[in-house]
Amino acid sequence: MDMKAGLYQEQTLKLTLSTEMQQAISLLQYPSLQLYSYLEQLSIDNPLIEVEQTSEIFYHKRETSRKQEEGTLYDPPVFLGSSLQESLYEQLLSFSLTKEQNRVITILIDSLDENGYIDASIEQLQKRFHLCNQILTEGLTLLQSLEPAGIGARDLQECLYLQLKRKKKIPKELLNLIKEYFDPFVNKSWNRLKRDTGISIEKLQRYFHSLKELDPKPGSKYTDQPPIYVIPDVLFEERHGQWSIIYNDRFLPKMTLNNDYDVMRQTDEECRSYLLKKYQQFQHLHQGLAYRRLTILKVMESIVQRQLDFFLMGNNVLKPLTMKEVAEQLEVHESTVSRAVKDKYVQTPYGLRKMKSFFTNKIEQENGIDATSSRIKEMIQIIVQQEDKKKPLSDQKMVDIIQGQYYIEVSRRTIAKYREQLKIPSSQKRKEY
Repeated sequence: MDMKAGLYQEQTLKLTLSTEMQQAISLLQYPSLQLYSYLEQLSIDNPLIEVEQTSEIFYHKRETSRKQEEGTLYDPPVFLGSSLQESLYEQLLSFSLTKEQNRVITILIDSLDENGYIDASIEQLQKRFHLCNQILTEGLTLLQSLEPAGIGARDLQECLYLQLKRKKKIPKELLNLIKEYFDPFVNKSWNRLKRDTGISIEKLQRYFHSLKELDPKPGSKYTDQPPIYVIPDVLFEERHGQWSIIYNDRFLPKMTLNNDYDVMRQTDEECRSYLLKKYQQFQHLHQGLAYRRLTILKVMESIVQRQLDFFLMGNNVLKPLTMKEVAEQLEVHESTVSRAVKDKYVQTPYGLRKMKSFFTNKIEQENGIDATSSRIKEMIQIIVQQEDKKKPLSDQKMVDIIQGQYYIEVSRRTIAKYREQLKIPSSQKRKEY
């Protein structure tokens, strides 16, 4: 094969993003708080940008998980001011400890994970730090006597047992169930427990429900980090009798051009070249912010059109909607819609929601009826709430109900998957007597 080196001309098409478009894309994908920090930093680096700070910063707690069995939002955990370790050390100030005891308790406190559990066994701590078993056991007993109750446990069983021991008038039967029959108790093996302990099924169920008052993660309420807050990028609210979609830029700094710019241009060539670049950056910034505002509003308008029932009536059953459908409606690329909703929030009459949460997957139906994963989850919740607790419905029974009443074809495996996502136990564990 004859191969020769040479110079050849070839025409190709390539997509090259301009500086303006690159900055516009960056501004679009920033959530509000990051955009706020970015603009502040940019004003420090660019002498032509004048920043007028605003005091209108409205913080909202980040949306928490839903109580699946009730379909309502619950308050996020209360975070205490200091870290768990700091709180424990403060409590130890009232104790008179020897040097060795202080060393042991420090090792134990440093071995706690974020939930308040010891993340190593006693044997491992003994070998790692060459400790005496007796003094290590005494140190663990001291740690477990501190607040919050359940701290220093080595597993969930011990954590619950420590909390129950602190409560007044706790039946010895319940303590014995946690200590000796923990696995069958938490798995609701009522018939087996009734046979082995002689405790009636009704009493076993009452004992089980009393565990809901305990905290399985006693250390999680302590943190040295502040709570996470978000600022809604879009507001959906009623104004003058009409519902409006409002771009929330009230907290962002006002960006203006430095009034001394014309004077600064009357300098040497090198300085003028530098100022010209900064002026172009200022223009690109304004164009990018305008593009961000317009794109987010258009995407939100498209979402509201498709999910109007939610916004007006609080109907939690969302209609099928994909980012591709919104992109086609707005005649933009799907990635643009993805950037526009990424980490963005909308304040609705029914709480703070992620913009991304309004997109739901379609489930293909032969009968042409639209179905979404969120709609099926809502059906599962309703069915479980209305079922006879003495005869809870199996996953297959729920399939039959959804197909018979809602005309939606769905498999038993899909029901099981969604039920687990909703943290709804199996029919065997839901059974009550």
